[in-house]
Amino acid sequence: MRFKAVLFLVLLIPAPASAGSDNDYKTVYEGHAYDTDPRIIEILADQGNPAAENRVGEFYRYAVFTKQKYKGVGGEQGYEEAVKFFRKAGQAGNPKAQYNLAMMYENGWGVARDYKEAAAWYQKAAEQNQILAQANLAF
Repeated sequence: MRFKAVLFLVLLIPAPASAGSDNDYKTVYEGHAYDTDPRIIEILADQGNPAAENRVGEFYRYAVFTKQKYKGVGGEQGYEEAVKFFRKAGQAGNPKAQYNLAMMYENGWGVARDYKEAAAWYQKAAEQNQILAQANLAF
């Protein structure tokens, strides 16, 4: 029984996030949880938070997929904005942003299609255990 109690307590301790991890923007900003208010994510992105920058890139990409606009931007320009945010976060070491940027290159969304560049970004993400990047490299 004592072992189970210790194991339970150990499981409650969150693993530390690295500087470029996807958990970096899972924080509280002035009393608001990051995921309940996109404005908070934008503030964190403006402060250079790589995970938040990646999320803003996802906002732009998602707006294109749903034929909507994010901050008045849609269509090809939405993809171009997404690439800017993914690149900035990817260069800072965020594995999800690296994967997202690789997808943009692979599909030619907002950039010229470039399989070599896509593979390079997939590789960076895969080296950080980003499973979708690892799967894409396996094909």
